Amino acid sequence: MGFVNIWQVFAFFWHKNSSQNSHGNIAQADSFVSYGLYGQQIYSSIRRMVVFKERNGFCLCLPISTYSKQGVAKKGVDPSKHSIIYMEGTLPERGPNEPPMVKDPIAVIPATSEIKLDRMSRLNFEIIHTVEHNQRVMAIGKIADASMPKFINYAKYELGL
Repeated sequence: MGFVNIWQVFAFFWHKNSSQNSHGNIAQADSFVSYGLYGQQIYSSIRRMVVFKERNGFCLCLPISTYSKQGVAKKGVDPSKHSIIYMEGTLPERGPNEPPMVKDPIAVIPATSEIKLDRMSRLNFEIIHTVEHNQRVMAIGKIADASMPKFINYAKYELGL
C-alpha cells in the first residue's frame, strides 16, 4: 500500500540501529533483532503513527505506543504529553495502573472493520518522527472529525508551534 495523507493513522516496519529500543528495553515479543553488514544490531518492529504535517517527500508524524502494554504507567513516560488513542465504536479506557491523563482521548475512524488499535495505545504529542513517502505502509484509519480540534491543539502546544 502507498503512503497515507495528513491526519491518517498508519503502521509500517521500523528499523533502528541499536541493541536497545528507545525506552532502554531489549526487543519485545512483537519485534526482532537482526545483524547488519558490520555486525551492528538492528532492532525492527511494527510502529504506528499519525501524520501531522506533510512535506516534500516525507511527513512529520506523532508516534503511537502501548509502552509494553503499560500505557503511561511505564516508568519514565510523562502522562501529560500523551492521550489515549482508540477506534471509534469502542470506548477509550485507562489501564489499571495508569495515572490520569490531562489530554482527552483521540478517536480514529478505522480504514476497515478488521483493523484495531490495542486498548493500551497512547499517542505521544511530544515526539515527532519523519517518515519518507517511499515507505510501505498500511492504513489503520483517520483521526475522527470530532477529535480533530483537540488533536491539532495538543500537537501544536507540545511541539511549540
